[in-house]
Amino acid sequence: MASREWLYGCLRAGRHHWNQWRQSYPQLSVDLSEVNLTGLDLGGYDLRGCNFSHSVLRLVNLRRATLCYANFYGADLHAANLEEADCTGALFYRTVGDRSTCQRAILRLVNLQQAQFQHADLAWAILEQADCRGANFRDADLSFVQATAADFKGGQLVAASLNDATLRFAQLDYASLEGVYAYRCNFQGASLTYAGLTKGYFARALFVNANLSHAVCRWANFRHANLQGSCCDQTDFDHSSYYGDWRLLRSPSD
Repeated sequence: MASREWLYGCLRAGRHHWNQWRQSYPQLSVDLSEVNLTGLDLGGYDLRGCNFSHSVLRLVNLRRATLCYANFYGADLHAANLEEADCTGALFYRTVGDRSTCQRAILRLVNLQQAQFQHADLAWAILEQADCRGANFRDADLSFVQATAADFKGGQLVAASLNDATLRFAQLDYASLEGVYAYRCNFQGASLTYAGLTKGYFARALFVNANLSHAVCRWANFRHANLQGSCCDQTDFDHSSYYGDWRLLRSPSD
């Protein structure tokens, strides 16, 4: 394993030098844990499998970097740029990525448990089968996100933008979606049991075969939404708006 001082110098030498070294020694593990890399330009770097746990990467440019299976456990990625980065399988457990830019990033199969991505820009990102349990996406832009089968149980999506997002078969049980903007969002087959949807905007959203049982949807906007086949057992729709027959949304047990 190369020393951290040598690795840091290699990073500063430039993308071409770094990527050439990684190609020559792909078997070497790269430990950059607990280091301060604030403001570095690592755009396009091959950082797959690197260990950045508890490191400071504030304002770092990781645009189009290869970060597959990298370890960002407890790292500080505040205001970092991960636009179009390939983060497949990466570990972001308890990572702080507030105000980061992750547009069109590939976050498939990542672990984002208890991560903080408040005010982050994840528009068009791929979050398929991502583990986002307990993650905080308050005020984040998740519009056009592809998050099929992602797990957001107990997550915070308060006032986030989910416009035109795809959350088919996603797990959103006990999640907080108060004040969310989810115009034309696809929740087909998703589970939102005990979720908070108060004052959410779900106009033209798709809830076909979704499970909304015990969810709190007070003052929410469901105008022109498709709730066909959805389970609404003991769902609270008090003061919500919907163009349809509320009676058709109740489970047979009602």
